[in-house]
Amino acid sequence: MTYAVYCRSGRRSAIATTKMSSKGFMSLFNLDGGIGAWQANGGALVTS
Repeated sequence: MTYAVYCRSGRRSAIATTKMSSKGFMSLFNLDGGIGAWQANGGALVTS
């Protein structure tokens, strides 16, 4: 299974992926810089 982990700034998601990795989770992706960096670089944010 693949996991994409993100938060507003990227700090908490980095901590989470480190902990997940230490527990044996594989195929982890952290959104560096978080949603803020995503939007600043033109990424769309869609909410429902």
